Amino acid sequence: MKSLIKGGTAAALSLVLCSPIAQAANVGSTLKSQSQVSSNSNQITEGKITSNGTQNLNSPSSQPLSIAEIAKLLPFNAPLVGFIDTTPETWQTLGRFQIFNMAWEAISESLPPQGFDFATQIQPWLGEQAAIAFLPKVGKGTIDLDSSYVMIVPLKDETRFQTLLSQFRSNEQRVTQREYKGTTILEMKTGSLPRLSTKPIPRNQQTEADSISSLTTLRNRKDKANNSAIALMSGHIIFGTSAKSVERIIDNSQEIDTTSLAEKLEFQEAIANPPAGKVLFRMYQNPQTFLALIKDIAKDPSFSLPPSATDIIDPKKLEEFVSLSSSVALQPEGLRVQIQANRDPSKAKKNVKKEKVLGRMPAATYSSLTGRNINGGWQSLVKTFDDIPEGKKGLKEFRNFVKTNLNLDFDRDIMGWMDGEFAFFLYPTKGGAFNMFSSNMNLGVGLTIQTSNKTAAEATLKKLEKFIKSFSVGMVGVSNSNIKGKAVTSWDMAGDSATSLLAYSWIDDDTLILTTGLGAIKDLVPQPKIALNSTYNFTTATNSLPSPNNGYFYMNMGSLLSWGYSFLPPQYQDENFKIFKKAMGSVYSISATTSTSKERDQYDALFVLAPKR
Repeated sequence: MKSLIKGGTAAALSLVLCSPIAQAANVGSTLKSQSQVSSNSNQITEGKITSNGTQNLNSPSSQPLSIAEIAKLLPFNAPLVGFIDTTPETWQTLGRFQIFNMAWEAISESLPPQGFDFATQIQPWLGEQAAIAFLPKVGKGTIDLDSSYVMIVPLKDETRFQTLLSQFRSNEQRVTQREYKGTTILEMKTGSLPRLSTKPIPRNQQTEADSISSLTTLRNRKDKANNSAIALMSGHIIFGTSAKSVERIIDNSQEIDTTSLAEKLEFQEAIANPPAGKVLFRMYQNPQTFLALIKDIAKDPSFSLPPSATDIIDPKKLEEFVSLSSSVALQPEGLRVQIQANRDPSKAKKNVKKEKVLGRMPAATYSSLTGRNINGGWQSLVKTFDDIPEGKKGLKEFRNFVKTNLNLDFDRDIMGWMDGEFAFFLYPTKGGAFNMFSSNMNLGVGLTIQTSNKTAAEATLKKLEKFIKSFSVGMVGVSNSNIKGKAVTSWDMAGDSATSLLAYSWIDDDTLILTTGLGAIKDLVPQPKIALNSTYNFTTATNSLPSPNNGYFYMNMGSLLSWGYSFLPPQYQDENFKIFKKAMGSVYSISATTSTSKERDQYDALFVLAPKR
């Protein structure tokens, strides 16, 4: 977003958000000398410029500030607000995982040589949370991002923050100062931020102000001059890409009859329900006002989005939800991502517990996707396409293609009987169709489907077999065999089972399994030697996820990457590849699930990470 990456936003984000990350990486060093704010320097205080350097210890800025206190400054119907933990202790904890330890090393090498010391220069005045937010639409016009985007950062010590403000204020050509309803606003042309010098300052001569300036300066850049604004109000830094958004925060705080976001019950419930572990980031969205924001953003020509890009969002489907919330949290296994669509309790849905198909996949499965009712999902997708002219046309053409070539009704004959649990998975096998093309491919693709209409499923398979015989002009034949008491059907090239393209078997009265060839299905019938859901990797990846749920996505990164690396020519395995391999190897697995309850629809993902080595 062009309007959101202006110089001022980039500077503020790097200052507030990257600082604790850099501290966690143990970069920079403690300055030997600290600058002293002179007693006669101008300072921005609670709404006024004063000539003394004293701090009011009874002001809100000297008290701990919470998420709720930030929300008091935002309007009741704010479409989106995100909160970032800015404490270095939280980010230091990430260092116990190898991938973040590598990231800290990379960050330390990329920072300016003069560095800074977060603990002594930033932390004394920075609160424990920072917020980025969009303000709601005003009037009937489209949303103006410059008047909607705002950043709010709590202060613990206003006096220490004055050094940074002095740097901005000293450049009178680019910074102007004015009063708005009793609060001082500094407006800045942020194309070229103020700085003391273009040359690195010796570390032993650096002041606190110099270090902050080095963070907020983008050297050797000739950006377009953009306007940003900053104010100090109620112990918070209010930052916007224009003065309009800052003024709106001031207006909202001074209107007596205005209800703040902090008083909204849906906001309170959404923020109070994060996943287990230390939350690094959380976000709240108002479904209705957020949809209006997205639709207006799509009209901005700088985003180059097609006119129908937002049509896939059905406003009617959002009506049952009172809030959306998401979070990124640290837990013992690794990093957890969670998204919740909090429902009006009167519009509850039923969840389904999933267990059976997990036992049909082998322990060495590379990746899998399980769920329920493929037909139901297809019908929901059809309804979405019906509301989009291009999608509706494409769907009709696809159905006609299937009917003409296969003599099948796609909705009834193929999707109609897929109403039970399913599992789609990739797994290692020395047999199967892929090894016909490469002797070391060793890959099988499996699909397990439960159905309540076995007769319809068998009829579809017979029609497909008739088609493949006719299409291949007799080159593909159908054979039947028996594996450990289970009947297996195979589609063979030239009548040779060693060149089987596809094989399937009814392993239960209601459960069909299909794989890429007879050699591949031998590892699965009647059941795998060791099932996936009994392995340590899978249970570690899924035990902390909600249950009951609607199925899992699972990826064993170690085994999948090892398989992929075997096809990479030696000449491409240089030093950069070794670094990439080391980083990717520190991710043990990725898993995800969705779940449904009376209160919410929920998505969870877990990245299981290797410990620091």
